[in-house]
Amino acid sequence: MTSGILSDDGLMYIAARLGAEWTLVVSHLGLKQVEIEQIQLDNPYKTINQTSIALQRWRDRQEGLKDTTLQQQLFSALKSCDRTDLLEEVQERYNIKGKVTPNLCNSKRNS
Repeated sequence: MTSGILSDDGLMYIAARLGAEWTLVVSHLGLKQVEIEQIQLDNPYKTINQTSIALQRWRDRQEGLKDTTLQQQLFSALKSCDRTDLLEEVQERYNIKGKVTPNLCNSKRNS
């Protein structure tokens, strides 16, 4: 069972703080727009639940990847979507060190 930031509780922690950028972050992580919209329809007016469900689906699809790889993907998505504040908060809370190389999440905003 996954622990730390990739646990259900860890992803809920991120979900509770992510806010409106959650769709950009999970899109960056590979969820399709139709799936994001279905999560929203299934959980109306519950943004934190929507976000948590989307993050858990992403995590659960990454079978076979190391936790460090998943953390790197998540942190890259946060940084690329201008949420370095949350990235730093999570790294401090879970005592995770390391550099994150950004990807181009901003380009998804213009798509």
